[in-house]
Amino acid sequence: MTQTILLVDDNKTDRYILKRRLEKIADNLIILEAENGEDALAAFSEFQANRDQGPTGQLRLIVFLDINMPIMDGFGLLEAFHSVGSETDGDAPIVFMFTSSHREEDKEKSLHWDFVKEYIVKGDLTFDKLKSILCDHQSV
Repeated sequence: MTQTILLVDDNKTDRYILKRRLEKIADNLIILEAENGEDALAAFSEFQANRDQGPTGQLRLIVFLDINMPIMDGFGLLEAFHSVGSETDGDAPIVFMFTSSHREEDKEKSLHWDFVKEYIVKGDLTFDKLKSILCDHQSV
């Protein structure tokens, strides 16, 4: 089954590096990109619409989410995902915070939502950790 992943980060280089790493791990991925939370929310809505029209049993969207972005930051997007998930019987995406912030307050705030699985500082994400994330969510 194909896994869809959404990379949400205003830093194009960070998105590029993460995308290349993901592509080395698995070839059954659809990788979407967004530069801010507002664009990510639109991509999520489109994913949900396509998923609802497709075959049953599709995997939930996996999101790698930065915190500091223009227009709508990561926390704003988490609030929006919470609202959407509540409206669609808990079908919020699986979120991994992927940020340069080492602030404990940001980590605690991020992990407040049950659909946020982990808080990862960008420099700490190893190839093995990324592979483990995909394997744990049935995408490899």
